[in-house]
Amino acid sequence: MLGSGKVSYEIGGRIDATGFGGIAAVHRLVTRLGLVDQINAGLHLLKVHMPYHESDHVLNLAYNVVCGGTGWRISNGFGTTPPI
Repeated sequence: MLGSGKVSYEIGGRIDATGFGGIAAVHRLVTRLGLVDQINAGLHLLKVHMPYHESDHVLNLAYNVVCGGTGWRISNGFGTTPPI
């Protein structure tokens, strides 16, 4: 489900943005190196791949770390975090 189409960047003088815009370029590199296909070929967890594949979940976790994520936030759907 993660696409790897052409990426273009614009830089403006007055813009609010994050410093993680390069993650699209990283994903394009990962796709071109064949890592997405290798993950899907070597990891069989999902019975149905509509619309997600194993690589979508694995890369989501990896990209979270690359962007500075430090852990998972568990939500109960009401905007509060339940005790663990």
